[in-house]
Amino acid sequence: MKPVFDFENFLTLDRERGTMTFRGNRMLLFNADALGQLRQELIESLGEDNARGVLTRFGYRCGYADVMSVKNMFNFETDAEWMLAGPMIHTIEGSAHVKCDHLEFNRAEGTFLMRGEWHNSNEVEQHLKLYGQATEAVCWTVSGYASGYASGFMGREIVSVETMCGAKGDQHCKWELRPLEAWGREAARYIEDLRPSSVLKSLQKMVTEERERVVQWRGLNEAAVEITTNYDSDKLPRRFIQYAAKMFFAQASCMALVMEDGQFLVYRTEEAEVWSEITNDPGELLTPVLKTGRAIVVQEDSLGVPLYFKGSMIGAMVVVKKPGNRVFNHEDQELLQILGAQAAIAIQNARVYERTDEELQEKVLQLNQLNNVLTAQHAKLKKSSDIHTQLTQLVLECQGLEAIARTLAELINCHVWVEDENFRLISASGGNTELENGFLSIGHLMKVPRYRQEMQALVNDKRLVTLETDSGGRRQIIVPIVAGKEVFGYVSALEKEKRLFELDYIAMEQAGRVFALELLKQKAALAVEMRQREDFIEDLIAGNYESEEAAYHRSAQLGFVFADTYQVFIIDVESREASYPGSSAKRRIYELVKEAVQRESPGSIVISNRYILVLAALNVCEKNNPLAKAIEKELSEQPGETVWWLALGGNCHRFDEFKESYWQATSTLEIMKSLNQENRMMSYERLGVFALLEINKERFARFANRVLRPLIDYDRKHNAQLVSMLELYYRNNGNILKAAREGFLNHSTMKYRLKRIEEIAGIDMDDPDVGLQIQLALKLIN
Repeated sequence: MKPVFDFENFLTLDRERGTMTFRGNRMLLFNADALGQLRQELIESLGEDNARGVLTRFGYRCGYADVMSVKNMFNFETDAEWMLAGPMIHTIEGSAHVKCDHLEFNRAEGTFLMRGEWHNSNEVEQHLKLYGQATEAVCWTVSGYASGYASGFMGREIVSVETMCGAKGDQHCKWELRPLEAWGREAARYIEDLRPSSVLKSLQKMVTEERERVVQWRGLNEAAVEITTNYDSDKLPRRFIQYAAKMFFAQASCMALVMEDGQFLVYRTEEAEVWSEITNDPGELLTPVLKTGRAIVVQEDSLGVPLYFKGSMIGAMVVVKKPGNRVFNHEDQELLQILGAQAAIAIQNARVYERTDEELQEKVLQLNQLNNVLTAQHAKLKKSSDIHTQLTQLVLECQGLEAIARTLAELINCHVWVEDENFRLISASGGNTELENGFLSIGHLMKVPRYRQEMQALVNDKRLVTLETDSGGRRQIIVPIVAGKEVFGYVSALEKEKRLFELDYIAMEQAGRVFALELLKQKAALAVEMRQREDFIEDLIAGNYESEEAAYHRSAQLGFVFADTYQVFIIDVESREASYPGSSAKRRIYELVKEAVQRESPGSIVISNRYILVLAALNVCEKNNPLAKAIEKELSEQPGETVWWLALGGNCHRFDEFKESYWQATSTLEIMKSLNQENRMMSYERLGVFALLEINKERFARFANRVLRPLIDYDRKHNAQLVSMLELYYRNNGNILKAAREGFLNHSTMKYRLKRIEEIAGIDMDDPDVGLQIQLALKLIN
C-alpha cells in the first residue's frame, strides 16, 4: 500500500503552548523505560492477571480512538487502506514494527481475518529487561491496540491473539485478528482481558467510591431538607442544580422548567468559563430529554432526566462531564432520578405554596412519604449490615453449616437447604437431610427445559434466581455459593405462607457469601487432616513407626478407631480412552470406593496414593467380606474404557502385620497384571502354593503364557475348549476315567484330546513339575 501520510509533515511542535499535535490531535512522548517501570508497578501492585487486563484495555482504547480519528484525517480510497493505516500508526508511535501478512474481511457477512508480525516490540524489550524470558505472550498493550482498532473498523468485537512472542524465545512476535465468536478456547484469556474486572479493587478505589457515595447520599438528604424548608420557586432550581453538580462531581449542571405558557425557563450553574467550553446554549442539552420524556445520555458525556410530578413532566435536569472522562452508569441514572423526583416535588411544592396554603399541606404530606422511603432504605442498608455480621459471627465461632442455615431460615421465615457443587444435600435448616415436598434439587432443575434460562443465569452469571416450582404459585429462591470464580454450592429457600421480598433476598445473598467462607474453611481443614491420615497409613504399611504403642497413640490423635482385624485392599485403575486420562478415572473410582466403604463398612479406611488403598475392617471371614464384594460390584459397572484390578492381602491383627498384608496385596496385583487378569478381584490366599513358594512372578508368567497361550489361541480359533478339558483332567487328579465320566465323554475321546493338548502346547503331562506349574497357571487364570 502506498504511504497514507508522512509523520514529519503532520507532526507539529508548539513550544509556546507546550503541545505536540498530529493532524490536530494532541500527542505525548514517554520514555520507554518509564513505561516499563509502570508495567512493573502494575504487576507488583495488582498481580500479573489484573495488570495484563489493565494494559490490554488501555491499548484497546488507544486503538479504538485512533481508528475513529484517522478516518476523518485522511481520504482513504478503500476500507483496506483505512484498516492498514492502524499498523502504520502503531509503527510510527514506536510500540513495534508492525507487518501485515494477510487481510480479508466482509462487512455484510461480518467476517474478518488479519495476520501479521510485530518486530522490535517495546513490551518484549521491557519484559525481558525486568523479568527475563516469559512463559506466555507479553505484548499486552499492542495486542489490545490491534483489537480496539479492528473492532472500531468493523463495528463489532474483534479479538487479537498473540500466537508467538519474542519474550518466550520466539524469533519475533506473531498475531492474528478474528471476530470474537470465531475464536475457540485459545482466545479465552484475551477475551477476558478485554472485559473490565470488578473482582479486585484497590483499597484506595474502594475508599474513593465510598466517599463518593457518602457525598451523594448526603446530597440527597440535604436536597430532601429543601423540600420542607425552601418554598422559593426561583431559588429551588438553582439549589438543585448545585446539588446535582456536587453529587456527581460534574463540571456543570442545568435545569429547564415548563412554564404555564408552554415556554421553558432555563437555569444553569454559574461557571461561565466552563459553559463556554461546553455549549453556548444549555437548551441544546435539555431539549432531547424534554422531547423524549425519559432519562438519556446526551452528547456522550452528559446525563439528563425528566422531572415528573404526578405523571406530568414539569421540566428536565442535566449534569455535564464527570471528572477523568468517566461515563455515567445505571446507578448514576437512578440517583439522578431520585434527585429529580425530589426537585420536582420541591419546586411544585413551592409553586403550590405560593398559590394556596391548602395545596401546600398536601405537598408536605408527600414530603413525609418521601422521607419515609429514604428512612426505609436506610433501615434496609442497616439491616443488611446486621445480617452479614450475625452470619459471619457463626463462622468465627465455628458453629458450622447447620447453624448458618438455621439462622438464615429464622431471618427469612422459610426452610433452607444447602447443596454442594455436585448437587448433594449437605445441610438443612431443620437438621435433616430429606428434601421437603415441593423442593427441587439443583441437579434436577438443571435437567428441566422450562428452567434452562434461569439455571444458566445461576451457573454462568452466578446470581440469584427465582423459580415457580409448583402449580400453587410457590417459588424456590436459589443463591450460588461463590468464592472468587469457583462455585462451592447453592442455597435454596422454598416459600410457604409468605412471599420473600427484597430484604429476604439480601439476607440470602449475604448467607451465600458466609457459606462460602465456611466451606473454604472446612475444605482447608479437611485437606490438612486427610494429608496427616494418609501419611500415617503410608507409614503403617511401610513399617515406619518407632513402636506399636507410638503407632496406637498417633492413630488415636488422628481419630482412628482400629478394629480387631483388618485386611489390605489395593485397587489400580487405567483408562484406555485417550480423551479420559487415567488420573481422572482414578479420582472417579476413588469417590465410588469411598461411598462403598461408608455404606458397607464405616470402620474401614480409604486413602489414595500410588494405588487406591483400603484398610478393610473385618467382622467375618475374608471370602464372605461384603466390602470386597461391594467394591467389586461398583468396579464391574464401570465403562469399558476403564481397566481395574482389585488385589487383597492377608488379614492383620497387629500393626506389624499391615506391612506384610500390603506386600501380599501388591504381589497379587503384579501377578494379575503379568497374566493379563483384568477387571477382576483376587486375594493372596487364593494363590495357594504359589503364594507359599513365592515363585518368581515374571518367570512364571512367561512360562504360563508360553504353555497356555497356544491352547487359548486354539480354543478361540476352533472353539475346541481344550483349556477346559485340561482343567477337567487335573480337577480329577489326572484320572482319565473320572475326568471322562464328569465331562460326559468317551474314554478314548478324553485320551485323544489330552494327546492333542500335548502336541499343541508342546508339553509332557507325565512330567510332575510341569503338571504342578500348569495346575497353578490354570488356577490363576481362572
